[in-house]
Amino acid sequence: MKSVNLKRIGWAFVAICMAGQAQAFITVGQSIDCDYDNLLDAYLAADPFVRVTSEATFSDNFIISKPKWFTGGYDNCADAESGTLGPHKTKWRRFNDGTVVNINANQAGPSIVVLDGFEIFGGTNNINNQPGGISIAGNSDVIIFNSEIYNNQGELGGAIKITGSQASLTLNKVIVRENSASLNGGGIYCEDEAKVTILEESAIKSNTADNQGGGIYGQTACELVSKSGDTLPAIQAQYGILFNEAWQGGGVYLRSAATMALTGNNEHPASVVFNNSLIDDDEGGGGLYLTGLGTNLNAINARIELNVAKAYGAGLGVYYKASVNMYRSDEPCWDNDKCSVLANNFVIGEFGVGGAMDIYSSASVNLSQTKVFGNRANSAAVSNVEDDSILRLEGNLITDNKHWNDSTTTELFSMDGGANQDAQIDFFYNTLVNNEAVQIFSLFEAAQHTLNIHNSIINHQGLTFEEYGVNNNLNSIDCVFLSEQASLTGNIGVKLLTDPSFVDAANGDYQLKSDSDAIDLCDEALFSGANHNDLNGQARGFDDPNINNFLGPYDAGAYEFNNDLIFKNDFE
Repeated sequence: MKSVNLKRIGWAFVAICMAGQAQAFITVGQSIDCDYDNLLDAYLAADPFVRVTSEATFSDNFIISKPKWFTGGYDNCADAESGTLGPHKTKWRRFNDGTVVNINANQAGPSIVVLDGFEIFGGTNNINNQPGGISIAGNSDVIIFNSEIYNNQGELGGAIKITGSQASLTLNKVIVRENSASLNGGGIYCEDEAKVTILEESAIKSNTADNQGGGIYGQTACELVSKSGDTLPAIQAQYGILFNEAWQGGGVYLRSAATMALTGNNEHPASVVFNNSLIDDDEGGGGLYLTGLGTNLNAINARIELNVAKAYGAGLGVYYKASVNMYRSDEPCWDNDKCSVLANNFVIGEFGVGGAMDIYSSASVNLSQTKVFGNRANSAAVSNVEDDSILRLEGNLITDNKHWNDSTTTELFSMDGGANQDAQIDFFYNTLVNNEAVQIFSLFEAAQHTLNIHNSIINHQGLTFEEYGVNNNLNSIDCVFLSEQASLTGNIGVKLLTDPSFVDAANGDYQLKSDSDAIDLCDEALFSGANHNDLNGQARGFDDPNINNFLGPYDAGAYEFNNDLIFKNDFE
C-alpha cells in the first residue's frame, strides 16, 4: 500500500474523520501498472484513497455507502503514484438511463466522501423524482472539489439531489452548468434539512427547470449557503448563481422553511445575477423566489443584479410569510459603496410589477445599507408591498430606478391590499435621488396602510406620494429633505425643502458635504432607531463638534458625515 499526502488538497480533517483506516491509496487506470481498471473494484477495496487517471471515461454505477476519497486528473498511473496531476479531469458518466453517482451512506457515523478532479455528466433519470448527476442521501458528508457537473437531466435535481438531515454537500471550485430538471431544481435540489455550502470560485450556471428553481430548489428546512461570486460586471460574471432559468425562481426557489445565506467578503460579493423567470402572469422571482413561513434569505455583502421576470419581482419575489434580510458587513469590503447591491433587475411585461422586489401576503423584507439602482418595471420600479406585508428600508441609496413607459401613475413603491390587509413601509435613513417616476409612493385600495418616512433625503422631481381609494392611511413624516410638500398627508413633522448638498451629485456621489444641513439634524424619537451602520459601515449618530444639533446628532440620509472618514477608509 502507498502513503498519501493529505496536504495536496489541504483538508487534513478528512484524515481525522477516517481515523482507524490505513492512510493508503490505490490507482485506477488502463495501463498494466495500475491497481484497478474500474471504479467499482477500487471502491470495494479497503484502501480509503483512490487516484484515478484521465485515460478513459468511466461509467461504473454503484452505491457509495462508506468513506472514500476519489481523486481524478492523473495522466497515467505512474503520475498517480507520484501525485503529479495532469491538465485534464477524469470523466465519469452514464451511457444509459440513470444517475451517474449515487451516495447513500448507511454507517452509524458520518461517512465523508470526496470527489476531486472529475467531470460528471451524461446522467438522465426521469422517473421517481430522481436526479441526473449525483444523488446524496443517508449519513453522508460529501465534498466535491475542482470538478464540473454538466449535461445531466433529472426530474428533481438536474445535476444534484440531496435529501435528509444527516446529508451535507460542500462545493469548492465546482462548476454546475447546463443541467436541466423536468420538474424542480435544474442545478441543485435540496430537501428535508439537508445542507449545501457553495464556496468561492464555484458556479451554479446556465441550468434550467421546467417548473421551479432553475439554479437551486430548496424545501422542507433545507439549509443553503453560497459564498461564491466575483467583481466582474454582472453580464460577464463567472462565479455565483447565474444565467439560470425556470418558470418561477430563475436563480433560486425556496419554500417550506428552507433557508439561504448569501455571504460575500472583503474581496467579492456573493452573487445572484442574470437569472430569468419565464412565467408571464403570476409571481416570478427572477433572481430568488421565497414562499412560506420560516423560509428566509439572509444576504450579507451580496449582489442581486440583472435578473429578469415577465410579471412580478425581477430581483426578489417574497411571498406568504417568507422573509428577507439584506445588508452589508461593517468591515471594509470589495467596493465600499456597493458592498450590498440590488440593481438592474427588470420586469419586462407590459403590466409588470416590482423591478427590484415583489412582497406579498404577510411577507417581510429588511433591506439596509444597500445600493438600489437601475431597476425597471412598469409598476413599482423598486418594490410592490401588498396584503399585510412589511418592507423596512434603512440606510439605502436608491437611485436611477425607472419605468419602461411614461404613464401618469408610475411610482417607485406601491402599497396595495384589500380591507384589513394593510401594507407597511418603514423608510429610515435613506437617500432617494435621481429616479424617474411620477410619484415615489402609491397607496392603493381600501387597506389602511402605514408609511413612516424618517431621517431621510428624498430628492425627486414629482410627487412624494399619491393615495387612491379610502385615503385613511397612517402616514408619519419627520426630519426629511423633500423636493415638494403638496402631496403630503398625515402626521408631518420637520421637513426641509432646501438642497441637501451632496459631494458630487453629477457623478453619483451622494455623500454629504461638510456644510450640508443634513448633518446633525435628526433624532430617533419617533421610531426604534437604526439597526445598522450607514451605507459606508460607519456608526450612526457621529456628533460633529463644529455643528449645532437641530433635533439630535443623527444625519439624514444614507451616509453619516464624519471628517475622519477618509482616513479610516484609506489609511487604516
